[in-house]
Amino acid sequence: MTNPVEICALHKKKRSDHICYMDFQLKFEGDSVSSEEGEMRAVLYSAMMTLHGMVGQGHDPDLKYFDPDSGRGIIAINSMYASKLWTALTLKGDIDGKKCCITVLDIKDKMDSLTDTAECV
Repeated sequence: MTNPVEICALHKKKRSDHICYMDFQLKFEGDSVSSEEGEMRAVLYSAMMTLHGMVGQGHDPDLKYFDPDSGRGIIAINSMYASKLWTALTLKGDIDGKKCCITVLDIKDKMDSLTDTAECV
């Protein structure tokens, strides 16, 4: 997995319209997963809004895939803002009052290079 420092250095070299893909996993306390795709989109909005305000919403993370059974998903985002999304997801501690953990597993330039994922929605 690429570390956040390398990602930031990589982003500074790339054009501002470059899209990267973030592989993540959502787990609730007790290892249960019970979140639907629509709910996950709201979680993305809430996480960015809580940490970065209206500016964070302007970065427009796009949920490309989410499996409610495993909690795995892929988000497309402009590479300049990937570290902001990563931070917002990492600091998200609850969803609807249920304790949770969102872990970024990997970040890649191409979605097809992410492993163990199903077809995009």
